[in-house]
Amino acid sequence: MKKNLAIVVGVLFSTMVFAGGIKDPVSGLAVIKKTGTTTYNLFYKNTERSDVKVSIIDAQNKIVFSEKINATDGFVRPYNFSELGEGEYTLQIEDNAGLKKEQISYSAGRVGNLLNVVRLAEANKYLVTAVGKIDQVVTVKIFNNEGEIIYIESTKLNEDFGKVYKLDKIRGAVTFEISDSAGASKVLTF
Repeated sequence: MKKNLAIVVGVLFSTMVFAGGIKDPVSGLAVIKKTGTTTYNLFYKNTERSDVKVSIIDAQNKIVFSEKINATDGFVRPYNFSELGEGEYTLQIEDNAGLKKEQISYSAGRVGNLLNVVRLAEANKYLVTAVGKIDQVVTVKIFNNEGEIIYIESTKLNEDFGKVYKLDKIRGAVTFEISDSAGASKVLTF
């Protein structure tokens, strides 16, 4: 089931990226672990062509890999972690829109929980995904622009988690806070 969800998420994001479906230029980044490998695929999309610097940074804030991709508005690129030690890494993207970061927990060829939110092309729809270990609890909190909790849900993982949230009645900025019982967390504002 994990493999099927990863494929569905990958196809959905690829379709959105290459069909021009992402309307927010700062929300065009996702990192997805290829099941059964030490490889992570980086999906990147921007509204304008730009030089893009990709860096992988370890827990000691040391750059362990860096490359520059010239004049692009989107790409999918694999990164193999097999030569890296277990631990926490940051995949950092720097382009004309600024700096974006994704956290990766790499251990023995397995990914820890990968938490992400992507704004979908359809107005006020957001895809929340979590890839992680069985029996961990993932909590999704959604806040309005005044910082008030408007939704909270906790789910025990029996497989990968993916859910689309439709927020038609919310005006202004919306913030997602996703966390798991292992201590990983991510906060994104749209």
